[in-house]
Amino acid sequence: VGLLLPAGHPLLRPLGVFRLSEGAAPFETSVRSDGLLDPVARFARAQTPRDAVVITPPRGARFRLVSERAIVIDFKAFVFQDAAIRAWKERLDDVYGPTDLRGFPAAAALTRRYREISDAELARLGQRYGASYAVLFAETPTRYPVLFKDAHYQLVRLLGAETHPTFRDPESLAARPESALAPFTHVF
Repeated sequence: VGLLLPAGHPLLRPLGVFRLSEGAAPFETSVRSDGLLDPVARFARAQTPRDAVVITPPRGARFRLVSERAIVIDFKAFVFQDAAIRAWKERLDDVYGPTDLRGFPAAAALTRRYREISDAELARLGQRYGASYAVLFAETPTRYPVLFKDAHYQLVRLLGAETHPTFRDPESLAARPESALAPFTHVF
C-alpha cells in the first residue's frame, strides 16, 4: 500500500533546509550531515589511534559512528538523566558557546559559531578534554596541520598532540600493548 501525496506537499520537499515561518531565515536540520562527514571520518578511522578524542562540529554524531573514535560532544547525543543532561549542556556551552535557542535553531546557531572557531579556542578545548584532533569546516581558517580536507570538512592535528598518548607514531604504537589502544568513551 502506497501513499500518494500532491505535488508541493511538505513531505516531498528536500530535507536539509526549512523555513520556520514566512520571512524567517532558513536553518539547517540535523539530516544535513548524512554522509558529508563520512570521508573525513573514514580517514580518521584509518589514520588515528583507536583511543583518539576528536572535537567535532555540533552535528558530529555521525562522525563518532563512522570513525569509531570518541568525540568531545555533539548537539544530539546525551543521556536522559538529570545530572547527565546538565553535564551535557555545560559541555555543549563550553565547546560551542551558550545559546538561549532550542532545537534546530540552537543547532544552527552553534554550527555558525563553530565555523569561526579560533586556533586558541581549539587549543583550550583540546587541553581541557584531551582531544588531539579536530574536524573543522573546510572554510574554517587554521594554522594547525591539516591531515585531510575535502569540499566540506578538514581534519587537523592539534599542536601538542605529539606528546598526547593518542598521537599516532608508528614506532610507539608498535611498542604499546593492544589494551592501550582501546576506545576512549566519555561518560556524562
